[in-house]
Amino acid sequence: MRVMRTKFTEVTSKASWTGCHATINPLGFSLGNFDAVGRVGTTDNSKPVNASADYISSDGETAKLNGPRDLAQGFHIRNLHIESAVIAATRK
Repeated sequence: MRVMRTKFTEVTSKASWTGCHATINPLGFSLGNFDAVGRVGTTDNSKPVNASADYISSDGETAKLNGPRDLAQGFHIRNLHIESAVIAATRK
């Protein structure tokens, strides 16, 4: 059985989806240790969760994310312009 990250990568790899999902998937992948209702876990279908991702900001800066702590630091310390990804996704 495939893990959720693999499913999302496959589903969102369509050309019409990649514009937004190239930006928002890394944000979601960094939260991979949480299930749909917010419970923390370390496995997905009996495999270790991979919560790492490379986020590329709107100004081209790349940040290595590995879990929610890195994502939170990105909002406050690295100023990754994550808000631009959210705005772009909601305009479609």
